[in-house]
Amino acid sequence: MRIEYVSLFVQDVQRSETFYQKYFRAKEDWISDDVRLELLKNAEPGQKRRARFAISVGGPEMIEALARAIENDGYECSQHLEKTKDGRYRAIVLDPDKNELELVEEN
Repeated sequence: MRIEYVSLFVQDVQRSETFYQKYFRAKEDWISDDVRLELLKNAEPGQKRRARFAISVGGPEMIEALARAIENDGYECSQHLEKTKDGRYRAIVLDPDKNELELVEEN
């Protein structure tokens, strides 16, 4: 079993494409070779559909560096580097539409 795709409801598709391409090297509709990213325009202004998903990005140093880079560019980091109950490291950042991206340690 695996994740086939992730759908996010966004206000500005182009802005979100730029964000995911810059920080996660997304190529058009793909986060990776295996997982597709769908950016869907919210039908109604002000509609707040949010999502949360995790992206494995390496070890604690890589997680912290990426979270800081995103934060330095003006996006919110809602949870800085922490060790979870299962012993893995993570940080949580928000994309332009406040969807939560959990940056997690690779297994």
